Amino acid sequence: MYSNVEEKVRSKYHIKDEEVIRAYDRKKIAPESAACLNPYREWIGAQIRGDFYGYVNPGNPLEAAKMAYRDGAVSHIKNGIYGEMYVAALISLTAVSKDMLWNCSEALKQIPPKSRIAEDINIILNKYREKASYESVIQYIHQKYNQKDFFDWCYVNPNAMIVTAGILWFSDQFGEAIIQTVLAGFDTDCNGRF
Repeated sequence: MYSNVEEKVRSKYHIKDEEVIRAYDRKKIAPESAACLNPYREWIGAQIRGDFYGYVNPGNPLEAAKMAYRDGAVSHIKNGIYGEMYVAALISLTAVSKDMLWNCSEALKQIPPKSRIAEDINIILNKYREKASYESVIQYIHQKYNQKDFFDWCYVNPNAMIVTAGILWFSDQFGEAIIQTVLAGFDTDCNGRF
């Protein structure tokens, strides 16, 4: 059972992150709500909310990323926020361009270039430019991150890497992109929705 405050926050903001709701109950607001006793602060939770901001800002990745940042700061920090910003910008760009390499590269401009997530996504972009196989890229991600680890399976970085790989290698095969992204592992239900 939730407290009255938790129930109000849930219904108004549609937030499911238990730790953020408890932080709110302790009178913590963003950005403190994201960092206060929140072990999920760099997981994929914010990234899965980012698509909306891309859809409502077609062709405007900067505005999509700004909206995603404000949303993400409630429940996440650093890479957790940047994952949401990247996805929002990426979806915004797909409304105006079908060149997925360009879209991914431009979306990356909306997040800090020296962040861990930008570095990880750039690795995927470089492997695509080098014409590496999709299978070798997924194997690389699994070598770098362990999906059986409590933290890694839902950590935003390997999941953003998988989404980026699926978009690039299967850009003209929508159904296959979803299938391969889900089969790649980690947080499969979240990755498949992008």
